[in-house]
Amino acid sequence: PADNRSFDAVVDGLVNVLSAVDRLHHIADAFNNLERRPTKEPVSIARLIYEITTLLNYKIARLGAKVTVSGDAEVALVTDASLIEHVVINVLANALDAIEGVSERARGVPELRIVCRSSEQRIEIDILNTGPPIELTRPERIFEKGFTTKRRGIGHGLGLYLCRVV
Repeated sequence: PADNRSFDAVVDGLVNVLSAVDRLHHIADAFNNLERRPTKEPVSIARLIYEITTLLNYKIARLGAKVTVSGDAEVALVTDASLIEHVVINVLANALDAIEGVSERARGVPELRIVCRSSEQRIEIDILNTGPPIELTRPERIFEKGFTTKRRGIGHGLGLYLCRVV
């Protein structure tokens, strides 16, 4: 072509399309794995977190959030991985919603920190964000069916309720 900038723009566009297709493939694969995994198979926490952040990548990218994972993420657990994924997806989605509710100027670079700790019989996953804390006069209500701190039409009050039931 006579103008290399036009050619470069087309190449950049194709690279972006291929990246998007690759991301969609990872998202579809993650959704498929939610239901197809054997219920009692070893799975690493790092793999679960990778799949979950792939599912939520659209929101993470839109917010420009930085996600870090630290601690014992390579530990494998034998469990129904889809149930653990369900819980972590809900908590991460809530953390992203909290970040989203803060003005861009006030929040700086949004962060999600996932910290994993393990002992002989226990694995803990802490999810921390740079959003505001939940203001509750009765914190025990957070797991009640139908309870939400989100504005009407946004939250349904089922996410954390289902996490508790799981």
